[in-house]
Amino acid sequence: GVHLLTFQFDKGGGGFVVEIASCPVAGVTMPWGKHIPPEKVTALNVNSRFRLGAPDKGSDHWFRYDQEGLSFGDPYQQAASEVLSYLEAQAESYWSGFDMT
Repeated sequence: GVHLLTFQFDKGGGGFVVEIASCPVAGVTMPWGKHIPPEKVTALNVNSRFRLGAPDKGSDHWFRYDQEGLSFGDPYQQAASEVLSYLEAQAESYWSGFDMT
């Protein structure tokens, strides 16, 4: 199968979300019949996806790199470290739970 990771940035700047999903090696077919091959598919094309850092499916979590809520340190490094921790804690188990047939 194909494991997907998509970044969506805050249009106002300062933050982003990371969504993960999986799809079969053949890609996905949209509800209106358009086929998206595996080399073009993104997490946004898959109905069942998850936002890293969210407590459960359908919840929201933003990674911030502006100064909002930060008391010290490099905000870019902090955001990157937070993403990495969620990749290990959530993404690997999420991806391993998919049947790719």
